[in-house]
Amino acid sequence: MIGDTDTNDQQLTDEEVNFWVDNSAGTMFAAAKCCRSLAAEYARRVDKSIGPAQLSVSQRQKHYLDLAMQYEADAPKFIGIEPYIGGRTVSDKETIEEDSDRVTPSFVIGWDDHPGSQTRRNYGSTST
Repeated sequence: MIGDTDTNDQQLTDEEVNFWVDNSAGTMFAAAKCCRSLAAEYARRVDKSIGPAQLSVSQRQKHYLDLAMQYEADAPKFIGIEPYIGGRTVSDKETIEEDSDRVTPSFVIGWDDHPGSQTRRNYGSTST
C-alpha cells in the first residue's frame, strides 16, 4: 500500500512494517503510520541541485504525508467505524426514549414545565 516493494531498495524494514501492523487498528492505519514514518525520514533531507540536475526530496515527503492522510480518512470505513447521529427524526427519538437499557439523560424537554401544561414527549411542540 505504501509502494515499498523493491527488495533491493527497501525504505522500511519488515520489522518496522510489522510493528505498525501489530500496533494499529487495521491495515489502513498501519499503512498510514508507515507513510508518516517515511515522510519523517524524507523531511530530514534537503532538496539539492547541481547545475541543471535536481533532487527534490520534499516531493517524496509531501507524497507520503498525502498518502497517510488519505489512508487515515479511509480507515474507519474498513474497520466498521461509522458515526451515528441519533434523534434526527421523531420516530428515532421515540425509539431511543423507549429503550429500557439506555442511560437516563440529565434533562429532557418538559422537565421544567408546569405540571399539566405540556405533554412530556412533545419534542418541541407547544400543545397544551
